Amino acid sequence: MTETIAGITVPDTELARAATELVREATDDNVFHHSRRVFFFGMIKAAHQGKQVDPELAYVGGMFHDLGLTPGYRTTERRFEVDGAQAAYDFLREHGRSEEEARAVWFAIALHTTPGIPNHLSPRSRSSPSASSPTCSASTSTRSPRSSARRSSPPTRAPTSRTASCTPSTTR
Repeated sequence: MTETIAGITVPDTELARAATELVREATDDNVFHHSRRVFFFGMIKAAHQGKQVDPELAYVGGMFHDLGLTPGYRTTERRFEVDGAQAAYDFLREHGRSEEEARAVWFAIALHTTPGIPNHLSPRSRSSPSASSPTCSASTSTRSPRSSARRSSPPTRAPTSRTASCTPSTTR
């Protein structure tokens, strides 16, 4: 069922439905609805700035951006932003999205509480709607509760200027 709020439509795709299900199960109502608002506000901001964003990636970024605060995704050795970013990265790769797309969402989520950092990554990062409001949203996975051993390794360094972006393009 298609849902549109404030002129922004939630992607009606398998990826978005899986993300919704995962985040709904992993979070309480407050975090779930906050994450949805992040998607809506990020998309509104991108539209206002005339930027094209992949709505699925934006949805996954918004939905996963605080997932690292939850018991099923939180680790003791990383910041919550990185835990949420890693969950989104793994989810996107498991659902067939490219390394570049998953990495862009990883950076958007990992940096969402440090808005000045993207300005130092690349020109493309500087043109992103905002790392502090992840327009790259997040999606979910059908795998069982997360275990560190099953996670793929996080990106080890910032991508080159050709790939770094907190706002993925609409092309795949």
